[in-house]
Amino acid sequence: MDRATVYNGEELIETDILNGNKFAMIGLAKLAQAVLGTAPVLQGLACTPGTGLTAAIAAGQVYQMAAVDATPYSSLGADARQVLKQGILADPIALPVPAPGTAGKSINYLVQVQFQEVDTGALVLPFYNASNPAIPYSGPGGLGTSSMTIRCGKCAVQVKAGAMANTGSQVTPTADSGWIGAYSVQVDYGMTTVPAPNIAVVAGAPFLTLALPQAAGQAQVQNNGLCYAVDTGVANAYAAAYNPAVTSLTDGMVLEFKAANGNTGAATFSPNGLAAKAIVGGAHASLQGAEIVAGGEIELMWHATLNSWVLLGCTGGALQVGPGTQSQHAVTLAQAQALGTSPTQQYFFGQL
Repeated sequence: MDRATVYNGEELIETDILNGNKFAMIGLAKLAQAVLGTAPVLQGLACTPGTGLTAAIAAGQVYQMAAVDATPYSSLGADARQVLKQGILADPIALPVPAPGTAGKSINYLVQVQFQEVDTGALVLPFYNASNPAIPYSGPGGLGTSSMTIRCGKCAVQVKAGAMANTGSQVTPTADSGWIGAYSVQVDYGMTTVPAPNIAVVAGAPFLTLALPQAAGQAQVQNNGLCYAVDTGVANAYAAAYNPAVTSLTDGMVLEFKAANGNTGAATFSPNGLAAKAIVGGAHASLQGAEIVAGGEIELMWHATLNSWVLLGCTGGALQVGPGTQSQHAVTLAQAQALGTSPTQQYFFGQL
């Protein structure tokens, strides 16, 4: 990272301070880029029902690629190089989301976010007066004009209304060019406030869901602390609490737990209080009993198509397999029993 150099006894000029600010900003921007990448990122900015027909947006930040300086920065010229810049929303805001005026109609509003850089803090500053140093000029050249004193990186937030349509058929609009879609807010005819369930995160909204304090440490990775827990449920209804909490199920997610009880038949699993879902075996059939044993170490995978957890294995438990159809396949107990009753197999086993 660059640093401005000044010397004892030197008469400082404005570019010494300006360059110091610029170099520090670029250094922080490059660090943020190394951690977050170059795609836009949103942090904070929670959206909740506000007073009346408003959506309340909490403080937060947006990280978005932008020019170092799209316009001259005081006496430093414009700099078109792209860096990851931070825009800050320091205080909560309320965005109006009016209800449609026609019965049976609804509107979906899009809350969209963008990094913006603006010059603010206009003041009439004292300037050096070479003809009379004891009396400074008021503004540049003594003209009394104001100068901007802050180059502000803002997190701009606004709402974009979709088309009014019959309730249930309304569509959330897409984000404008350069803006980032964050939330969809549905407002129906006759509403006076926005219900919390009518606010949803837009699909693909780039919210930062894991900050460094919550990131897994080396020990957590080594001891499988993120995906392992102890069963707190009962026989045939297994439950476990993971840290960090599992808040939604993703196809292919793998979780492990130590069973407190064995199963006697069909079973379910619920992580962190989510809805209990069926556990099926490797053959995608319901459990029959003894596939899970008390004290067994369980490994489950979420199968979204089956809407079920697939039991990948349980130490000490029986293994469910599909019917063997090839020479190297394992056979089920039913297949083995069927083979044992055929005349050929009876002769082979010395029964004839």
